[in-house]
Amino acid sequence: MKSKPYVRFLNRTALFEADLELADALSYLASQQAVGSGKILPNVESERYPRLAKRRDSAGARKDACKHLNITLRAAYLKDIYEEIGHYMTDVLTCAIRRGLDPGRIIGSHRFNVDASYLLSLGTWERVLDYVAAELFRKLETERSTIKLLTSFSDKLNLAVDNAILETALPYLDLRHILVHRDGRIDRDFAARHPQLGLNEGDDFSLSHADIVNARKAISALMAHFDDRVIRTGSILPEDQQP
Repeated sequence: MKSKPYVRFLNRTALFEADLELADALSYLASQQAVGSGKILPNVESERYPRLAKRRDSAGARKDACKHLNITLRAAYLKDIYEEIGHYMTDVLTCAIRRGLDPGRIIGSHRFNVDASYLLSLGTWERVLDYVAAELFRKLETERSTIKLLTSFSDKLNLAVDNAILETALPYLDLRHILVHRDGRIDRDFAARHPQLGLNEGDDFSLSHADIVNARKAISALMAHFDDRVIRTGSILPEDQQP
């Protein structure tokens, strides 16, 4: 069995992964175009594609354009997958609260104030649960640490996740900040926390095809493990599960 939030996660991330594969496949097709058409790609008319129309008709120009496209999509993939993990966690927290797990454990030290009038305006218990879960996740995010976010989520549901699986995926999740906010420039903290990547402070990093394949495998394994523990620990009700 899987949780319904996990099935939604799989369906969403499948779209992102298809984008990566499409870009890679189109890059291969572009590399096969023979020089001589006068255009970087067939049917590139200046009215619709003013930037591409200025590119040279050469194998090198096509390679550079496709490389930039793939690097951009790979960085976007890590950003999008991180956001989807957040949606998964929020949805699972909603399910766990509905299940009736110990509120003291679920909230723990991540307490927050609630406006009573706003709470009453939500109208239904289900919307109240959604609101509480969303606010709780925001409190988790304020720690600004991927490892703390993941371990806090695990602790709240007593999932006892395998640390080795978590550590394998962690560098790729942490790369999101480097790629999105630092344009791929490695900082001292990242280099120190993930020496296995062999990166130093100041290095310029971009995701290769091999990197994104490894990232997909590691993150997929982590999320499958998380959800397996959610099911095995009985953290959610049967109606929030599916084959």
